[in-house]
Amino acid sequence: MVFRQRAARGVDERFAGRVELGCGHTACAYRARDTERGIDVVLKVASLQFVDVETSRGWLESECLALKSLQASSDGTEASERRSGRIIQCYEDHTKESTPFIVLESWGTQTLERYFRAWVGSEKRMPARIAQSLWTQIQEGLAYMSDRSHTCQWIHGDLHFKNIMVDTSNQDEPTLKIIDFGLASTEQEGDEERQPCKDAQTVAQTWRSWFEVKPHHVGLDPADTKEKSTNMFGLLEACAGDPTLCPAPAHWLTTAMALEGTADVRPPPSTRVFQSPLEKAGYCPK
Repeated sequence: MVFRQRAARGVDERFAGRVELGCGHTACAYRARDTERGIDVVLKVASLQFVDVETSRGWLESECLALKSLQASSDGTEASERRSGRIIQCYEDHTKESTPFIVLESWGTQTLERYFRAWVGSEKRMPARIAQSLWTQIQEGLAYMSDRSHTCQWIHGDLHFKNIMVDTSNQDEPTLKIIDFGLASTEQEGDEERQPCKDAQTVAQTWRSWFEVKPHHVGLDPADTKEKSTNMFGLLEACAGDPTLCPAPAHWLTTAMALEGTADVRPPPSTRVFQSPLEKAGYCPK
């Protein structure tokens, strides 16, 4: 089913050249040209393949509210602006339409997972400085989301590398943004699944599976093979030594890195019960 068959009046004229990026349980994503703004955007539209329209509407509302809350939380400082820049932006909320959709920032051309797989297929090895930069950027995003002083302590809930987009227009300095906040919720005291460190642990486990558990997938450039590089390129020490790069408590990475090499990191099963963050206790709109 193409987007225009379920779009609100006027959407066809405004959003040109739509290309489907993929569909999930609650929505389908399309890249398109916003003729009003003169920029490319991503349209996230209710998908009725697995759930009804009201369920999809609730998830889109929640995602947009989470992103708007995070956008409004920046305190204007350079550090805050840099960290908030690691989160995708929501431009418009059209969830009241008969076919709900939201308008998101378009960023990058590939996921972090696909970016890593490209290195696997090449004859080159990833320079440690690129790995260090990507790792730091992820930590900046997590630090911003979990900063109790100016946010609602958002938890992404599904922070696998398929939900991190990479812009490689400058191949020597790739930049990234965290996307897909459909499962986002706020911190809930006493609930281990709704603590900021859960996102950090998921990232650390997945990162480790690429660089340590599966060393044949992605490795160091020989020029970067140094003693400290055997421990995630020395990133463990760098993160622990600079709390501004890591969500508190800083010991989460040590715990995650202590997992056995057979650690199984998988996305949530498709049979999970979908519950909108709006229905969860602890929701904190801005």
